[in-house]
Amino acid sequence: MKSSTETKLKGAQASPENKKRYAAEVAKMEALGEKFTTNQFGKVSVGAFASRCEFSRSVLENGALAGQFTADVARIGLATVDNLSRLRKKTDDKQKIANDLQKQLNLKTAEVEVLRKKVEELTKRVRELQLRDTDSIRSLEHMLATGERFFL
Repeated sequence: MKSSTETKLKGAQASPENKKRYAAEVAKMEALGEKFTTNQFGKVSVGAFASRCEFSRSVLENGALAGQFTADVARIGLATVDNLSRLRKKTDDKQKIANDLQKQLNLKTAEVEVLRKKVEELTKRVRELQLRDTDSIRSLEHMLATGERFFL
């Protein structure tokens, strides 16, 4: 565990300690054959490596170790397997969603077709009833005017 004086080191005082931890972590990675982890965009995960070294990401981005970090990333390389499998899983999930939506679309399209046919039949029936009603009105008017029944 760190003493309270070590945790309070900042700036130039912390730089030698940061360099030691950085060098130890890089040596450990090389010994184990590990590569730098990547973020969701396929770039080096600066924050993940900084937390392994127990300092903030700004030390690697803007501090004295920025140039060394860039060179070490280029030399050691990036671990991209995790992103590839993550992207495959994401693609599979999206494909499943797309298939489910396609099935729903097909069902709804079939329902719409059934309803269109029903509307067509009902529209035809309404026209027939309106025509019959018109004929009944003519027949009634003829009967009232002449006193005779008229059948169509």
